[in-house]
Amino acid sequence: MTARMFALVAVSWAAIAASAHGQDRVEVSCLPERIMAQPGETIELTAFVASAAGALTRNVAVSWAVSAGRVVDAQSLATRWQLAEAARDTRHVATATVTVNGTPAGTCSLGVWVAPVPPPGQVRGEYVTRRSYLRPGQAAEAGFGLYSYFLLREPATAAERARAEAFVGAFQDALAGVGDQEDY
Repeated sequence: MTARMFALVAVSWAAIAASAHGQDRVEVSCLPERIMAQPGETIELTAFVASAAGALTRNVAVSWAVSAGRVVDAQSLATRWQLAEAARDTRHVATATVTVNGTPAGTCSLGVWVAPVPPPGQVRGEYVTRRSYLRPGQAAEAGFGLYSYFLLREPATAAERARAEAFVGAFQDALAGVGDQEDY
């Protein structure tokens, strides 16, 4: 069995601002081509700008800043991030600052993890967060990189039971089951 690892990765966030005339709210978000890269690789970056009327592409200006490496066209919504000389086994950050018609519209940031290729035959593992339930006396499956547990006692009241059910339901919605992930 290969080693499995968990990682929860946030790749973008949106900033919301009012337009120059206070009419439409503008949302800015950005995404990398992928969240992992090898040292020296180039990653595509894209910033998205939208309002209630749809995607904005006219009179939009962007400025990219990166924590390592360099951006090929730092003024373009879609650009390439060259990770030459970026530190290994490190998460590097790119940030896009956007203006629409000269008015600040927001910023977004994303992260890319730079890691060397593992030696032949050695697998780095899956980076997928999953869930599994353990019953009393049952041991956790070996090979995972992070174990997180929540313990619940038997609810004493109807309100406590409803709260516990809501918590377990949110947990189930947030993470895929181990069996479901392996079947997929």
